[in-house]
Amino acid sequence: MCPIRSIRRNACALALFSSFVAHAVQAGSLRGVTEYRRGDFEHARRDLQAEAEQGDAEAQAYLGFVFDLGQSVEQDFAQAVIWLRRGAEQGNPLAQTGLGQMYQSGQGVPRDFGTAAHWFRKAAEQGDAHAQFQLGEMFSVGDGVSLDRREAAKWYLRSAAQGNDLAELRLGWIYDIGLGVDPDPPEAAKWYRLSAKGNNAEAQCRLGRMLEEGRGQARDLPAAISWYRRAADQGNTEALWRLGTMYRDGDGVPENRSVAIALYRLSAGMDQEGRGWARPLMDSLFRHLTMPEFDAGQDLVSRMARGGAPLTAMVDAFEFQQALDSTVFPVYRNPCDFLGFP
Repeated sequence: MCPIRSIRRNACALALFSSFVAHAVQAGSLRGVTEYRRGDFEHARRDLQAEAEQGDAEAQAYLGFVFDLGQSVEQDFAQAVIWLRRGAEQGNPLAQTGLGQMYQSGQGVPRDFGTAAHWFRKAAEQGDAHAQFQLGEMFSVGDGVSLDRREAAKWYLRSAAQGNDLAELRLGWIYDIGLGVDPDPPEAAKWYRLSAKGNNAEAQCRLGRMLEEGRGQARDLPAAISWYRRAADQGNTEALWRLGTMYRDGDGVPENRSVAIALYRLSAGMDQEGRGWARPLMDSLFRHLTMPEFDAGQDLVSRMARGGAPLTAMVDAFEFQQALDSTVFPVYRNPCDFLGFP
């Protein structure tokens, strides 16, 4: 399977909810929750059902997750809502956040942003970082609440203080473009860096761009390339084409138009955003390629599509082989095989 397609998210809401569940399960002490943490969903469902029916709010929350995600049972959003609501009405912040997510996405209930914001606020006021982030999102666009960017920033800050990488990303964006505040590139770079260290691909790309342009910090091409590479390995379309442009121009890396065209093609094939930015760059570069450069780029794209190693590791292997082919080691024809990649 292509490494790009294998890491794409199906939907933003699912990614956020999955992230929320992964953090939430760290706190449980019930038998069913302990089994859930181990990934033993069959036994977890049985024990959570018994504990939930006895009125335990935490068990009700996790049983809602089991039905929502279809873990050892058929996915059933209506049942998920029933159990999440029972836990939420007892004041459990995990259940409140989960129920808010259901109303936000319209799964198991009619979509209702106002009710979603109601439950997110209840959980956020109890300190749930994911709910704080989601409430910030709602205030930032006026979904279910009045548009209020200062209020959004307040909840992002509370979430970010708990290490939520999505909230850190949003704060970077707010200070980067000056959304409700004066633009502050150093502050933007600070928040992007925190989010990037949490492995957020979008933050890694944005931090790379600021380092490339010298905004908010000194220009540092090696650092910019390093962050672009980390984002590209996660399938970030912008990082792919920006890294391609650096190879095209020899900016911080040896000029290599075969690598550039391969990265452009991958970015253009990812999604609409990639097509919008990378396709014109690819079409322009095509007119200047030699036939050997074109063939080499095609070969690299094929290898990347087959997977077996991180994308940038394949680029490194490809460049290494090209260097060998141009000196005294013409025998190695397959760079990925030479370095031990499938």
